[in-house]
Amino acid sequence: MPRRHRSSCRTLPALRVGSHNVRGLLGAGIYGDYGRLIALLRCWTQQRLDVVCVQETHICSCDIPRATSALLSAAKELRLGNWRTWRAPAPSSRSGGVAIFIRSALFTSGVLQLRADTPAPAAATAGRLLHLPVAWGGHDFTLACAYLPSGNFPAQRAFILAHLAPLAAAPGAHVWAADFNFVTDPTLDGTSARPPDAATARCFVEACPGLADAFRALHPTRRAFSFICPISASRLDRILISTATLPSVLSCAIVAGHPADHRLVCAGLAATPAASPPGPGLHRVRLHLLDFADLRERLRAWIETAVAAAPTDPSALLDWWPAFKRSLSISAGPLSQVARGRHVDAAAAEKAANSAADAAFAAVEEGDVAALPHAARARSAAAAAAVKATVGAARHTRHAWLRTGERPSPVITWQARPPAAWRLIPALRRPDGTSTADPSKMPGIMVAFWQRVCTAAATDPAARRVAAVEDTLGRVARLPLSTFGRAFAASGYALGRSLYHAEFAGLPMGPQLNWLRQTTAALVDRALSPAAYTANPHARLVGVGAACMPAPPPRSTALASCHWWSIHPAWALVALALLRHLHHAATPLCLLTARVLPAQGVRRASILVLGCPAPSTCPALIQLASAFSALPPPLMLPSPALEPGTLVL
Repeated sequence: MPRRHRSSCRTLPALRVGSHNVRGLLGAGIYGDYGRLIALLRCWTQQRLDVVCVQETHICSCDIPRATSALLSAAKELRLGNWRTWRAPAPSSRSGGVAIFIRSALFTSGVLQLRADTPAPAAATAGRLLHLPVAWGGHDFTLACAYLPSGNFPAQRAFILAHLAPLAAAPGAHVWAADFNFVTDPTLDGTSARPPDAATARCFVEACPGLADAFRALHPTRRAFSFICPISASRLDRILISTATLPSVLSCAIVAGHPADHRLVCAGLAATPAASPPGPGLHRVRLHLLDFADLRERLRAWIETAVAAAPTDPSALLDWWPAFKRSLSISAGPLSQVARGRHVDAAAAEKAANSAADAAFAAVEEGDVAALPHAARARSAAAAAAVKATVGAARHTRHAWLRTGERPSPVITWQARPPAAWRLIPALRRPDGTSTADPSKMPGIMVAFWQRVCTAAATDPAARRVAAVEDTLGRVARLPLSTFGRAFAASGYALGRSLYHAEFAGLPMGPQLNWLRQTTAALVDRALSPAAYTANPHARLVGVGAACMPAPPPRSTALASCHWWSIHPAWALVALALLRHLHHAATPLCLLTARVLPAQGVRRASILVLGCPAPSTCPALIQLASAFSALPPPLMLPSPALEPGTLVL
């Protein structure tokens, strides 16, 4: 498939240049012995500077090893980035000295290069001038860092004529970042009159023509200052750029709030269009058609027909090739749209198949045994739809696996794959003793087998008693009662006995208790018996859907494990005995109307059962009656129990 190369490179970022008079580079501070250096590095990192021209470093020749060690320590321990430095040593540790900091990443990536050997700083400059020949982003310029004498205007003009004028006369573009110690326009660049600056500014313009102030070019009327003292403020720090390179300047600003008495001046320089990487190219052709064999065959037939008409002459073939690529892209587009539509249809079919399978299993769980074969077929159809919907993702996964270097081994595949006959079930036995080898009937036989296992009668004695309770609730569900009638019956038979058992034997486990609550709610609201309620995890058809097992478990294990109450004692007899101890005519439903009489003096606490106080020495029974007494009274109660000697008409 023809594809135009899409470059992964982005547009070359702008070169961030800064000019900073630091008034001492190795002064102590809050960060330790080299606190000022660390604070400055943090400042430059926050401003994302690539090149920094520093004035007044106050570093003599004897201090260079110490400064180099401090810079390496800060870069390693504080992770402030690696820098390459060039220095012009100061004549003393109290004045002078300039340096240029450039990030090492620019050199390692090849983005920035030095055009020739770095010239040694001239001794006559007394640590006030340093320049490097730099090539970056299609620009070849001389990067200079200067610090002119302060307060001595004749010395400033002499420095301009002796050092800056020859540098400006050199061929090529220039980028100068310096503390000039004079202003060119006192009305905009200062707050007080500076008459001597006019002569120095005129001398500089005459000696160094072709240089423009980057800040003033972008902000012609803005007043901003880089040096502020108690009596005045002025813009002494400036970045000058050749007029031919001035259109590449993106920004220039004075940043306040940094660890020096001079503010930081930052400028951004854009690369030339020739240095920018190529664009992203044409849009790639969508290849959804590769997921389907018939679409691939149609495209292959078209390519063979087009190639058959290709010219044999090399020159004519080169002229024919661009038109062939365009035609191929146009032909592949509709096929990819067809493939995309098939993907959408497959996803919709998968969703519909899953919904149909869920509906079929819901019918089975509601007690429709005749729907078992349909549920098995619906689940198989849902699985087939899922496989069809993921055909594209499966192909991409396989291609990614092959691209990582993995290769399928025919020998290992042949040894690990079982024979074809082993992957098929030869036959299954029906309940009547006959067998079948028809694959379409085997799912129904498996479903029927698990249905018989899960619905067979229990064999454990305790499980049989629980089954009797479930059978009683099932008969209640089948009675022609209203919702209130079912609620009354459930309260009288299940709720009272269960709560009484919980008081003396403890609550069942969380899932079991949750099943009990859901079963009672289903009985009252929808007249569902426990056998037909779908929330029972032990009554579902094991082996259908997600509960599929590789082999049938023993029948006795399946019958015994589906009754979680088999581990509890016969609590119904215990509850009845305790109630009869209180009153000879009491029933479990009497607890719903029982009231507790608190102890007073020597009288013990007692329970009112059927309106008669019955003393009790069982704290658990008193606690249970107290809990019931806190409930609101029921709206309907059964008739009072018969007393001995009562005449019934």
